[in-house]
Amino acid sequence: MLDWKIKELIKSERIQQVVVTSPSLKVKSHLEAHYDSNAVKFIHRNENLAQLNTGLVETLNEALEQLEGNQFDYLMVLGVEYPYINFKTVNDAINTLAIFEADSLISVRPETNLFFRHDGEGMKPILNMDKFTKLERDALYRNIGGITLTKLGYFKKHQTLLGGKVGHIVIGQKESLGIFSKYELKVANAIVDL
Repeated sequence: MLDWKIKELIKSERIQQVVVTSPSLKVKSHLEAHYDSNAVKFIHRNENLAQLNTGLVETLNEALEQLEGNQFDYLMVLGVEYPYINFKTVNDAINTLAIFEADSLISVRPETNLFFRHDGEGMKPILNMDKFTKLERDALYRNIGGITLTKLGYFKKHQTLLGGKVGHIVIGQKESLGIFSKYELKVANAIVDL
């Protein structure tokens, strides 16, 4: 899955450098064997920062220290679990953040299903979702697809990936497919083989 992601990212004219952080030296060896180190840089991640339920801010700060001297405007975190995100979508995300002057941006899918909350007296629709006419401002969106983009200055100042004026990019259904199990990996390989 990592190779799927990297091969798409290096096609982008908007990506200056792909950085992979991992505590695994096998990942490092693989990257060194298959990619130009100017295009794809490996940064060894401290084992403590790779634990479950550990935030990314410390890892990103550690990576940025090692990239000191490089000039970046944006910091993008892409989940390897979403291999169908392509370079065009990445370019669109960067362009959208710039055009709308947002501080950060996420990938989303609109939810068209009705959602309800039980209030003790039965089910009640939330967000006026029972209305016949729907306005974009009343839409419900799900963060999915693994794209989080932040202005580097905003990240450094606030130490968070998401905040300030948050923009969004609506991704396609295929791009929103994540791989979180062996079964989903089999399905993904079947899609690639089509």
